[in-house]
Amino acid sequence: MHGLVGYCDRWSVKPGADIRFMVSSEFDRAFDCRFVRLVCADPNPDGPGYKEIEMPSPAGGRKTGRFQPAFPGSYGVVPALDLGDLSRGLTLTATVWPTTPAKGRQGIISLAAGGWRATLTVEAGGGGAVEIIQPNGARSVAAVAAPMLAREWYDLVAMIDPVAGRIAVCQTPRRHYGTIRDEGRTEATLIDWQAPAGPVRVRFAALAPDSSEVPADGHFNGKLERPCLWRGAHAHDASLAVQRGPIPDARTPDLIAAWDFSIGIPST
Repeated sequence: MHGLVGYCDRWSVKPGADIRFMVSSEFDRAFDCRFVRLVCADPNPDGPGYKEIEMPSPAGGRKTGRFQPAFPGSYGVVPALDLGDLSRGLTLTATVWPTTPAKGRQGIISLAAGGWRATLTVEAGGGGAVEIIQPNGARSVAAVAAPMLAREWYDLVAMIDPVAGRIAVCQTPRRHYGTIRDEGRTEATLIDWQAPAGPVRVRFAALAPDSSEVPADGHFNGKLERPCLWRGAHAHDASLAVQRGPIPDARTPDLIAAWDFSIGIPST
């Protein structure tokens, strides 16, 4: 990012009207402000060249700088969600359409409570993955080796099974491509399962940050549909059957929460 960035609150104003400029200056450095009339803004040396006429203004001159951070990347947040009794485990499901599956680690659903984390991700290699981090630092990861194809729909299912001491992740494409290995399932050992004692913070399309300096990290590039959370480690086929059906409602057994992003699309 440039050391000096800014924008104004409107495109144009009449003489005597108000306009505001929002400026961020790296390291709080002072900067100069001046107003000009552009005669030609084309720097092409074969043309007339860049020409400007300075317009004196009481708003010009040396200004005190202030750094104002910006955090690019969209994501969704549920500040506090009670998951209930997770002694039988937890299942996270989502349907995704990645546009840059190989850009690096990207969050699909991230649950965080203190030092506890449960995350459904797209890993650096482009395949779906599930990661569990316990408050004591114990980490369990299962990742599908086959990368997802860009701009294709996939169902992702992550299962945490403390009874069997295993975690698993499955990725299944909505359509198949013959010999292209674009689906898979993998398992790993679940180390030291401790369910969160209270509500968790849910992030969609991003990861919980490693520091307090940013609100989120690892933003997902693509489309995200019908993320759902379930109590218990649901069977692979059963989870995908639910995924391919309509958005589940509160009467669905073991359902903790489901989000329908088709509601209110024209709104903000």
